[in-house]
Amino acid sequence: MKLIARFSFFLLLLPACQKEPMPVTPPPPPAAPSLKVLWQHPLSPDTADISGDAWHIWQGNVVYTTNYTNPGGQIHCRSASTGELRWKRDDLNTGWTDRRIVSIEDKTIAATGRNVYCIDNQTGQFVWETDLRPFNHNGRIFAINDYVYDAHCPNNAPYFQSLSLTRAHHSTGQWDTLFTLPHDNKYYPGLSSVSLWLNPQGDSVLMVPMTMLGNLAIYGANQGRADLHAFNLRTRQMEWSLKDFDTFAANAPSTRL
Repeated sequence: MKLIARFSFFLLLLPACQKEPMPVTPPPPPAAPSLKVLWQHPLSPDTADISGDAWHIWQGNVVYTTNYTNPGGQIHCRSASTGELRWKRDDLNTGWTDRRIVSIEDKTIAATGRNVYCIDNQTGQFVWETDLRPFNHNGRIFAINDYVYDAHCPNNAPYFQSLSLTRAHHSTGQWDTLFTLPHDNKYYPGLSSVSLWLNPQGDSVLMVPMTMLGNLAIYGANQGRADLHAFNLRTRQMEWSLKDFDTFAANAPSTRL
């Protein structure tokens, strides 16, 4: 009995005799990767204004624009790994903003407001050129698959009474007018963007938002609206149009597309 009592007493004392577990120190966090400048290209004094530049990556090269104060903007193609200059175009004489150059396959499409140029990314040479002077054009272009999209208004009176959406294949430069939208004299139409949607029947449908800025003589300069159009590329018919789905002040943020 004494042996059993001693053993029971030992079992009661055993938890008290155990050592407190040592605190586990978590491993140090991995060191943040350090940024390393591979190369840099200093801009010359006449390239101080680089706001609104645009760029894209093509086969290990970066194609970008820079806004020269005098005489105009340039397009450069450089190796993304070494910074080596592949080619440059300094003969387009324009300031560059977003949506003025786009990339399609092995070509760069650039719009100056007076012309649209297609540039071969290998050589920097023109593939084709389109004169935009017969039209009123804001210089913004959009790329979807093999095509570049552009919208313009007639450059003769009555101004801004219609807007045409056109597209050209990047290889041929042959323009095709998809549709023309008539407008009254209340708003100045402008293309906001172009995107592609496949409907349940498998047709490619262009989603085309239009920003409509108010006519100064009627509404003042601070009023506008947004319309949205769906155009079927197979049937070449407008599937539907949503008019005036957003109203906004022209100098304030809005929910327009």
